[in-house]
Amino acid sequence: MQSLSFNVGVESEDSYFIKSGLSEYREIGGQVFRRCSKAFALWLPGGTDGSATVRLRMLFWEPAITLTLSVGGRDLATIQADNTAWNDYSVEMPGDAPSDDNGLIEVRGELSDDPFYPPAGKIGICDRVVGLCHVTVEADRGELDVPDWCRRDRTEVKPLALKQLGWRPFGEKTAPDREILFGDVHVHTNYSPCGYPNNGTMDENVRIAKDRGHDFVAFADHGEFMSQATWDAYFDEIRELSARHDFIILPAIEYTSRAWGHRNAYFRDTETNPPLFNYFIFETQHPAKLRPFFDKHGVDAFLVPHHLPYESQPGDITSIAPDVEPLIEVYSGWGSSEHHHAPLQDHAKTMPGCYVQDALARGLKLGFVGGSDAHNGAPGDCAVTAVLVEERSVAGIYDALKSRLCYATTGVPVHLDFTVNGFPMGTVLSVNQYDGDKLFPIEIKAEAMGTAPLDRLEIIANGAVIETQLHRLENNRMQIGFELGRLATRTRVNTFRQHLVNYDRWLYARVTQSDGNMAWSSPIWIDYRPNWE
Repeated sequence: MQSLSFNVGVESEDSYFIKSGLSEYREIGGQVFRRCSKAFALWLPGGTDGSATVRLRMLFWEPAITLTLSVGGRDLATIQADNTAWNDYSVEMPGDAPSDDNGLIEVRGELSDDPFYPPAGKIGICDRVVGLCHVTVEADRGELDVPDWCRRDRTEVKPLALKQLGWRPFGEKTAPDREILFGDVHVHTNYSPCGYPNNGTMDENVRIAKDRGHDFVAFADHGEFMSQATWDAYFDEIRELSARHDFIILPAIEYTSRAWGHRNAYFRDTETNPPLFNYFIFETQHPAKLRPFFDKHGVDAFLVPHHLPYESQPGDITSIAPDVEPLIEVYSGWGSSEHHHAPLQDHAKTMPGCYVQDALARGLKLGFVGGSDAHNGAPGDCAVTAVLVEERSVAGIYDALKSRLCYATTGVPVHLDFTVNGFPMGTVLSVNQYDGDKLFPIEIKAEAMGTAPLDRLEIIANGAVIETQLHRLENNRMQIGFELGRLATRTRVNTFRQHLVNYDRWLYARVTQSDGNMAWSSPIWIDYRPNWE
């Protein structure tokens, strides 16, 4: 092959050779292209002697910005547009350009400045970016060295298998003594342009969290607005502040996708920085790609989607990846995401079908957290997460969250305990048609101690309130306990449908105080999976 050409923005042609950095395709005036806001990388073949010519068709929306192309850390050329029209730019690849194990050469392009940090007002969809619509590679001598296996049109990602996080065999109770810690898991600082400069510094937010009696905090600034240098400075500052203030800071970042929604990523490792990733990087542009990405780089991390039903910043409920997303944010500064017409929700701004209960009804095993999502605010302004930990540390908080041993509140330190047959919140009890009878009677217990007189304590099963305890006295403590029996039928309960009705359930507790504050326990699942062998 003498030359290779592909259209950037035509998915059947560009997906393999684009490595990272280019956003979803767009079309203006009949021209299909992808945008670069900071940097991008391409895997390209070289000539049989290594050398080749690369031609890029690009559009600069702001001619003052330059684009530097490099190979193996060496600069090839600096491109500066003289107008705002589509132009072809040629670059010579050297014959000694290093290739990867697949025989392909990484060509990187980086803009001369970061358009997102420090924030400079509201950035429009086409401001301060470069569009790339076509790439051609030509061998200077001989042929291009293109491996046969990468000549296929498109690389598909293998579907991800469902894994149950926190699964415990039926009959094995694990309820060690744990301490309840409270903290805001979703705080924005001045690293995020939304709300800048009033978000406050990390140091200021740590001091506020400590003053409010919180046990920990998690900063979740927008990763899409960070260069590599800013990314490293962000996690370095988390590490430095945690040591200086002797305060637990859970390392986190917000992954923001216009197509799939917002989610926070949390990390267990406090010694090393995670690799840069965001929605604009091809390797991580879909939530389903994040588990393979984390595994590839040896990163222990999980994600938490939030405000899926809110129409101004919606999320795609079908994009939740069970193997990397064990939790969901049920309450934040946006309001409640629990269900349609839930208390503390502006339901006129939400979309039915995208609520937390909708996700649970789809069979997703998601525990509950609360985070302020504070912009121009402070930790704990409107929501916190309670975590049931074995030790006061980042690792202890991370492990408890990943196991769904946590619950959400509207910002006040409500103490809440919820069990089913003695199993704690977050548990998945897996049963089949042979051992399902051992469940009964299903014993449900909940206890709450609030910061104000309690109005009600409710138990929700499969989206319906099945038990309510009301208080008419000035009492901030409440208990509820009852048993569920099998469905009464005139015949033997031995069909799949009858088993499903009796055994398959998700349950959680909900607390409402007289002052309007609320709390939600993580669910407990009875997961009916028949054994047909």
